[in-house]
Amino acid sequence: MTTEGTEVYVVAMIKDGKETVIKPLDTGRRYTRDEAMAKAKRMNDNCQFELKYLDYDKFVAYSIYSE
Repeated sequence: MTTEGTEVYVVAMIKDGKETVIKPLDTGRRYTRDEAMAKAKRMNDNCQFELKYLDYDKFVAYSIYSE
């Protein structure tokens, strides 16, 4: 089953280190893959202060779909 074109993505914060930590930002809104990637890019461009304050490295598109 493909998830392309379906709204199964959210934006998540990611922290790289010895262990990668991923924190989905589940606001109740779901996005397509392209929408989530665009939203993550906008947030990376505009929310660096908040991201660093929360001790994460970047925003990414994150699929909530599990096989």
